[in-house]
Amino acid sequence: MNRALLTCLLLAVFPILGRSASADQNNPTGKEESMTLPVVYNLAQLDINGPVLASYPETVRRGIEWLQSTDLVALPLGRQEIDGDKVYANVQEYETKETFGIEAHRRYIDIQMLVFGKEILGVIPVSDDLPVTTPYSDKDDYLLFDPVAMPFLKQGAEHPGRLILGPGQCVIFTPSDAHAPGLAAGQPEKVRKIVVKCLCAE
Repeated sequence: MNRALLTCLLLAVFPILGRSASADQNNPTGKEESMTLPVVYNLAQLDINGPVLASYPETVRRGIEWLQSTDLVALPLGRQEIDGDKVYANVQEYETKETFGIEAHRRYIDIQMLVFGKEILGVIPVSDDLPVTTPYSDKDDYLLFDPVAMPFLKQGAEHPGRLILGPGQCVIFTPSDAHAPGLAAGQPEKVRKIVVKCLCAE
């Protein structure tokens, strides 16, 4: 069973995946920095039948295929239907900010892709050490964490969990990834983002 699908199934049973690690000044939550974190991909170069997407559920491959075959500039804002509640997209336009919030999901994988603009995203592994500010909502499929869990975003330092997303690029967040979108990469600017929601298991 692949890692992404296994994570989805585990989080359906256990609210938070616990990981044991000692906390220090640069790792206040005690998370495991060695755990594999998401990386930024060029959308056009992703092969839906290739090795990069092989570890993800079929819904993710359908989401990538839709992104690659759709006029993303012409899409109206709001929800776009792809395959009912299994795969759908939210089209957003907003100003990036100098503050951020941290979220995670349990039922859906996020494909976050920028059409224009530039932003910084943060990501760390979900852990029972992360300070929760808003408990999980089953209706909306999210919970929120305290931004203190990502001090490296405030510091602007190089960190594997600090991602820079530009036009035509995307990142895939599974339920094991606590992520902070929408942070300004320098001065705040307007971005157009497509977030494709992909059900973990059909």
